[in-house]
Amino acid sequence: MEKTVKRTNRRAKPSAESTLLIKAAKNAAKNAIRTSKALGLDITYLKNGIIYKETVDGKVIAIGENKSEVSQKINLKKGSILNAKN
Repeated sequence: MEKTVKRTNRRAKPSAESTLLIKAAKNAAKNAIRTSKALGLDITYLKNGIIYKETVDGKVIAIGENKSEVSQKINLKKGSILNAKN
């Protein structure tokens, strides 16, 4: 008799600090957008890999595509030294 194992991808719950940081970032972004609109400035944002520019009168213009690639996997070994530049 063969046994089959069903694998599911589970995401780890973010820590309390991460949750607070995400909430603070969302509030800061909302305030920045509201302030920019009040001052009559255009807003530029990224959505689904495409860069958009929203003008003061509400028109949305696609500027281009985001072509940067970010490596998802970093191979680190025990005892590795990480250097950070300022």
